[in-house]
Amino acid sequence: MILQREKICAIISDNSIISSAICENTTCQIDVVSSDYESFIDSKNKLDLLILDKDIYPHKLPLHRINCLINLTDQKFSDSEIRIAKPLKLYDLLGIIASNMREEYFFCCINHEWIYHERRARFISASREISLTDKENALVARLLSDKNFSAKKDSLKTSLWNYHQDSESTTVDTHLYKLKQKLPAGMVEIRQSECLFKFEKVVF
Repeated sequence: MILQREKICAIISDNSIISSAICENTTCQIDVVSSDYESFIDSKNKLDLLILDKDIYPHKLPLHRINCLINLTDQKFSDSEIRIAKPLKLYDLLGIIASNMREEYFFCCINHEWIYHERRARFISASREISLTDKENALVARLLSDKNFSAKKDSLKTSLWNYHQDSESTTVDTHLYKLKQKLPAGMVEIRQSECLFKFEKVVF
């Protein structure tokens, strides 16, 4: 399995003054894209932060792979985008960027296809969206937090479902099998004493 950890930030802009001002006043690396933005986006499994300062075709933007979209244009791309009108207040924009960089919930690309968005409790692909319950979302986050992407059933029983240690494990199994049925085939494996994720590649 391939495991990568990186926060990817970019700005699509033809205005070198704005892009330079942003890059020079942030501590994170921001890729500046002025042309061939489609190839750039296609080359990334996910974008943690994308700043749009250029009119582009909305259908060219894979919104499910973008965690935070900051829109400086007059176009509308998403209901969840952050709109900042011009004249631009750089201080406000830098604050949003810094806040996004501090966020610690999971936003990761799994097996090149699926985005897991912990804050939205969703698995999302280009053609499908899977909603998770609060407990299922907590379970996914718990498994992703483990270096082996696994957890003992007894531990889940007490920490996630608040069952007594002596209670039947079949109740926990029921929750696990429901999650397994929801997610893409082969992603969840349930064993006698533990459950685990099976991935080819994860990009955090």
